Amino acid sequence: MKNPVDHCALKPFTAVGRVPALVWLAVPVVAALWLAGCARDNPRKHLERAERYFQAQQYDKAEIEYQSVLRLEGENPRAIQRLGAIYQEQADFRKALVFLRKSASLDTNNLDVRLRLGLTYLSISDSKGAREEAALVLAKQPANDEALILLADAAAKPKDVEDTLVRLEKLRAQAEHRAGFHLALGSLYGKQRNQPAAAAAFARALVLDPKSAPAHLAAANLCLSTNNLKDAEQHFKTAAEVSPVRSYRRLRYAEFKILTGDLDGARQQLKQTTQAAPDYIPAWVKLGTMALMEKKFEDCGNCVSRVVARDPLHYEALLLGARLKLARSEVTNAIADMERMNKQYSAVPQLQYELATAHLLNHDLSKAIHCLNQAVTLDPDYTAAILLLAEMNIYNGDVATAATALNALIKKYPFLFQAYTSLAKAYEGQRKFDQAQIVCQAMAKQFPKNPRAHFHLATVLRDMKKPAEARAAFEQARALAPDDPVVVEQIMELDLAEKRFDAAARLVQDTLTRNTNSAPLRVLLAGVQLARGDTNQALATLEQTIALQPGAMGAYYMLSQIYVATGQQAQALDKLRAALAKNPRELPAHMLSALIHERAENFKAARDAYEKALSIDPTYTIALNNLVYLYAEYLGQTDKAYELANKSREFFLSEPLATDTFAWVLFRRGEHARAAGLLREVAAKRPGHPDILFHLGMAQYMVGEEDAARQAFQQALATGKRFFQREEAERRLAFLNADATAASPAVIAALEQRLAIEPGDPVVLGRLGAIYERSGAFDKAAQTYEKALKANPKAVLAQLKLAQLNADRLGNNAKALELAKAARDLAPDDPRIAYLLGKLASRAGDTKWALSLLQESERQSPRDADVLCDFALALYANGRVTEAESAMNRALAANANFQRADEAKRFLALASLYAAPDKARQQTALITETLKSDSNSIPALMATGVLHEQAQNFSAAKLAYERILAVSPQFAPAVRQLTFLYAASPTEEKRAYELGLRAREAFPRDADVGRTLGILSYRRGEYQHAVPLLTEVSRNRPTDAEVFYYLGLAHHRLKAKSEAGVALRKALSLNLAAPLAQEANKVLQTLK
Repeated sequence: MKNPVDHCALKPFTAVGRVPALVWLAVPVVAALWLAGCARDNPRKHLERAERYFQAQQYDKAEIEYQSVLRLEGENPRAIQRLGAIYQEQADFRKALVFLRKSASLDTNNLDVRLRLGLTYLSISDSKGAREEAALVLAKQPANDEALILLADAAAKPKDVEDTLVRLEKLRAQAEHRAGFHLALGSLYGKQRNQPAAAAAFARALVLDPKSAPAHLAAANLCLSTNNLKDAEQHFKTAAEVSPVRSYRRLRYAEFKILTGDLDGARQQLKQTTQAAPDYIPAWVKLGTMALMEKKFEDCGNCVSRVVARDPLHYEALLLGARLKLARSEVTNAIADMERMNKQYSAVPQLQYELATAHLLNHDLSKAIHCLNQAVTLDPDYTAAILLLAEMNIYNGDVATAATALNALIKKYPFLFQAYTSLAKAYEGQRKFDQAQIVCQAMAKQFPKNPRAHFHLATVLRDMKKPAEARAAFEQARALAPDDPVVVEQIMELDLAEKRFDAAARLVQDTLTRNTNSAPLRVLLAGVQLARGDTNQALATLEQTIALQPGAMGAYYMLSQIYVATGQQAQALDKLRAALAKNPRELPAHMLSALIHERAENFKAARDAYEKALSIDPTYTIALNNLVYLYAEYLGQTDKAYELANKSREFFLSEPLATDTFAWVLFRRGEHARAAGLLREVAAKRPGHPDILFHLGMAQYMVGEEDAARQAFQQALATGKRFFQREEAERRLAFLNADATAASPAVIAALEQRLAIEPGDPVVLGRLGAIYERSGAFDKAAQTYEKALKANPKAVLAQLKLAQLNADRLGNNAKALELAKAARDLAPDDPRIAYLLGKLASRAGDTKWALSLLQESERQSPRDADVLCDFALALYANGRVTEAESAMNRALAANANFQRADEAKRFLALASLYAAPDKARQQTALITETLKSDSNSIPALMATGVLHEQAQNFSAAKLAYERILAVSPQFAPAVRQLTFLYAASPTEEKRAYELGLRAREAFPRDADVGRTLGILSYRRGEYQHAVPLLTEVSRNRPTDAEVFYYLGLAHHRLKAKSEAGVALRKALSLNLAAPLAQEANKVLQTLK
């Protein structure tokens, strides 16, 4: 529900909200519209026609005429002003911004232009610009309604709100008689969540101006926030009726209709707008958004095409087009569209967020996290991105980072409900129930009327084995949501656990009296009847439920379970066969038959029944889902299961259970890493589902994520619900909880025995291999991993462990690299593999690939000191010295005592010496000591080169820098120094030029590099290359005589006599050295 922060109706927002300011900065300036053209046409006639069209609001025709004026006259103030107004009315803020800025510069006192410019700034989220324009107008017109409201709407942060309230109080004497003054106050009170004060201010505004569209919109939003839909509708309607056709207020009325389910009314409202003003882009975007919501994909596409035809770079239309592709399951194409947008709008945080969600749909967690980090960096207050990034960090096990972000968010925005639930979930996942309880208690205090807050607290208390306190919290939730079957079920389960069968039955029956057709409540009643031993009554209740609601799957499942448990499946199947004989297309009968066969482990018969159900309805979700599971789990046909699972996901892309089944099929195919990624998403969408949690635990177990697997198994078992794999979950959990450091002969024998049963068990592998490695039996450890790989070639952890062993213990980097690449193919999103592969690539001298891999690893493990350390070294090897130092400092900040802390400190001490030659002399001992232990240490070799240069031992300096390039060919600082050294020797200019080109690419703004390359280019006869280089350097070094000398000679060679003369005379005026001066004078003589 929106809060009365958005009560102003003056905002010329687009249909989906404010557009980020930086969207518009990527667009080329359209000033070319007023370039001079044919003089034979009469600009005055164009202007007269334009004015008539403008007054008639025929803006497309007016635009053409005003552009003609500018083409003929250049800067015509009236045409520029009018074009700014047209584009602002059409919500084409890219163009509006250009023309209104220009108009404001031509006529600084035009308050209409200033106001329009301020509204445009506000629409592109430039609050500072909007405030400045509002203040300028109010300085001259303190009672200007629109400026007062603009000033309030531009107050984006709490401090801005406070400052603006103070400012308005100073204007009270001059402006309190205006409705706009009270609307501004109300907007600010709303941002402070002071609803009574906001309501009073809006009421006062309506008294002062009963026909004020902004006042009616403000009142409408306030009514909506208190769920007073009747009054809200009347205010929205009035606001729309008294507003011009191109108005955000009309769109808000349509949005209200969508919110209240009146889709036809919303469509009619929007179509009236587009018919009256076909040029009003926000209405088309809203129509397209609505069509997408209704899955009318063709209509949505038509709206997008219409907008893009007018404006090929329209941000919202392009984004809507990408969302349309996502809805059509064209995830790859949607990502490609957004990536293209990203080239234009890379600084827009919203786009980074949208890209992240698309990458999540594509199961690319690494890229999603990267985009979310980008979004939060661009906008530190982007709550949606902060929340989603926290969720991703929780999935990755980085709860500390998530908790820090969420606590900060709660402190800043205490009314953000999702921040509390995410933080509580993070603590619950770590079994830190005390902390989760504290968070939930704060949430319940902050949201006393929200049943979910009390429900969440109750579930935590239940998991803490505090049934009395849990019951009290569940009862509070029930008092707020008395008919919610989920709440009723939890209280019922507590009653059943205490054998209070009558209380449980009364609870469910009392709720049923108010909801007689509720299938979930009827299933709960059957559960109570079954628990008290009244099986026949439970059967009758369930059969009645199915008769009332044939789609009530919970009833089918319980009914089939009872039939099998009581040995009545034969009689039940006879009844169903009789029913099907009368009506072969009775879907519920096929479904129940399938479930009974499945419960009785007659899997082939179950398959046949599911397939018959699907022949009647190919999109029958549960039948398709269960059939997939049957093929994968019991019939051994994983390929068939995979084929059907893909089909199921096409039908039900957003259905978590379909994704769970698909992921389990992947698991059975040995694609454990991919399955784990999907199951993380599913578990987030369906928390507390034991089957999903078990599947997640198994997938995480098989990729070696022991802590995460332990957590998932614990959560599955803690639900207290029955699930088929409960015993397996208990067994895996017990194994995970066993002492991992024990290495007695008995333990080793038990592990080896377990490995013989399940050769690919990654936890056993990891522990047995670790025991062998600790005892120095590296060959035996390698044999263990190789045996596992032979049994399961897709065992990612075995690949990883064997690669690490070859890299760190067996000294076989080539084999390690091969294994790591194979592991990467199996699990492309695993940060551990990216990290190892990055280190191996670095050892192999492929510094660019190493950096790419380690950067990916760092994105997913931003607080891992070892990862940060290697990332820093990779940055340094690629010549990115400043970034390398920053990353290494982050490594020490993450863990000052990590194993490589001394190496990190030594790196930082050496890396700084390149830019500090005096300091290098003081660190000679450290440099020498480092090179003794590592003769290829790049920072030590760089410092050595610097020392040799200072001693004018240039040959030794060259050797040091060349040694660096042999180790790391991409190390730009060494390339730079060698460029200078070789350039000083005429016999080595060819090498200097080759290196200079590389140095220029790495340091495009380095004047020394530009100077050297410019002079070398001249000496090579490449005069056209020399001129721009030396020209650029001459601007930065206006007193460098030699630069002007070579620039003059280059111009001379290119027959540019005037430019040559200017440069050479400048060189001579700067006391050019004698030999060069003679040549300069000689050339000047030839120019006369």
